[in-house]
Amino acid sequence: MERKAKFNYCPQLIVISGISGMWNHLGRCDKYNHGDTQGTQSRKRRKIVKKGQVVSSPSYSKFDQEACRAQLVRTFVCAELPFRFVENEEFRKLLIILQPRFDIPSRYTLRRDIWALYIEELRKLKKVLKNCGRVCLTTDTWTSNQNLSYMSLTVHFVDRELKLHKKIINFCQITGHTGDMLGKYVDTYLRNWGLYGKI
Repeated sequence: MERKAKFNYCPQLIVISGISGMWNHLGRCDKYNHGDTQGTQSRKRRKIVKKGQVVSSPSYSKFDQEACRAQLVRTFVCAELPFRFVENEEFRKLLIILQPRFDIPSRYTLRRDIWALYIEELRKLKKVLKNCGRVCLTTDTWTSNQNLSYMSLTVHFVDRELKLHKKIINFCQITGHTGDMLGKYVDTYLRNWGLYGKI
């Protein structure tokens, strides 16, 4: 079945085969204001109707400082970028070109924002684990090139829709790889997460 859409100023249905079909329609549509040299049409918030839903074009959405800052934080976390990269001259030029009104944070502000995101995600994960049933654990240990030992602790559980989840609940530096020492670390983190009775 073909998916179709229409613009809010034109009743003609357009087959959706990507955005090129819509752009082509804009070029030949009589109802579209092609002679808008002052940009009044572009300042209007265009909307596309798809399957009964009105979807606003992101190009014409209102600027949101907080949303931009939150996405910047998530980008640095997911891309594993160093904090100081936010003060890179070329990166700042790019952000200014993309959105001149965006107030670019310093690396210290970015660090605080990332910590706040971590606390928020930690709170969410604790809530999820509190409401789940039994959990299974796996640990992994290794030694870095600098001869430092690390351990990760991962919890595995099945939710009410029978989907398997795995979440890293701890990653830390340890002082050795003996069973007794690893047991003490695991015991501490299980108590901190409130998982002791769910293993």
